[in-house]
Amino acid sequence: MRGKQLVVVVVSEAEPRNRNWIVTAYITKKIAEGDEEMEAKLTFQYDREGDILYINKRPPYPEQESEELGDEVIARMNPKTGEIENLEVLFFSTRLLRSDLFELPVTADLRPLPKSE
Repeated sequence: MRGKQLVVVVVSEAEPRNRNWIVTAYITKKIAEGDEEMEAKLTFQYDREGDILYINKRPPYPEQESEELGDEVIARMNPKTGEIENLEVLFFSTRLLRSDLFELPVTADLRPLPKSE
């Protein structure tokens, strides 16, 4: 694509159905020189059987350290940097039934994706 990248945002449902939905797709410029990698995009995956919402910046891996942040939210962190890479929200559906408000015990730096040309 002449130096451009295709970005596809997919939402996945875990067991038992293993379904996937494409939320959006767009073409963006090549990563600028000097950038080591693209910023992580969040993926959301819901496990109905376990009633767990997974929020991921990258796939989990065995070396990650885990810490409960409170209110049954588990953070999985990079062992070298301490950066949160994954969150597991336990008993997700019951949280929605208890209240109209759902908050996570973390701060976020959310920015829009770059606009394609």
